[in-house]
Amino acid sequence: MRREREGGRGNGSFPVAESNESASVENREVFKIKVRSPHTPSACGGDRDERVLFCYTIVMAKSFWITTLIIIALLGWGSVNLMGKNKTVGPDLSTFYPAQNRNHIAVGTPHGEYNSNPPSGGWHYELTAKKKFYEEPILDEYALHNLEHGDVWITYHPRVSSEVKEALKKFAFAKVFITPREGNDMDIALVAWERVDKFNLDGAGLPEDRINDFINRYRNKGPERIPAGAIESTFN
Repeated sequence: MRREREGGRGNGSFPVAESNESASVENREVFKIKVRSPHTPSACGGDRDERVLFCYTIVMAKSFWITTLIIIALLGWGSVNLMGKNKTVGPDLSTFYPAQNRNHIAVGTPHGEYNSNPPSGGWHYELTAKKKFYEEPILDEYALHNLEHGDVWITYHPRVSSEVKEALKKFAFAKVFITPREGNDMDIALVAWERVDKFNLDGAGLPEDRINDFINRYRNKGPERIPAGAIESTFN
């Protein structure tokens, strides 16, 4: 760039070149503008809206990764904890009884005799029973449908003590239901699809390890494995 400027000898004028110093200043200003991009940390020193947006993005990114790591850690802990709870500590004392069939029948329909006591497979009604502790008996045919879905059925003879009944309540958790049953030939019977473990207490306390082992071995092992918490059609 060239411009006319007054100078020199006498009254004459002559053209002179502009100093390179002013061009250098302009270049530095342009460079400063370019580096103040909202995509770089230097934006925190620029426009307020850009600064807020940039800092908010950084905080959200950090929060996402921290939350992800926490979830992964919790899932890992839960898996280890669940594996520990599913361990068994004693021998399998149950007996296998092959299911006679998986037929659904209408309520009150006559059917053949079951091959185990309590029954562990065979004719059953179309509805199931709610998973909980019962103080009144339910029909075997409802309970059998639960077993088909992988539930565990704990039955107790009404003659057992109130202390035993109270102790049994702690086992009324996911996919387990507990009922009195006059037809039991022993004090306690643990029942799953095709498996029965039964025993008398003979004045002793409830064998909790034996009960836990049975639940851990045979819960959700029926021919129809319905997840815990799934909505099912029940009679009650």
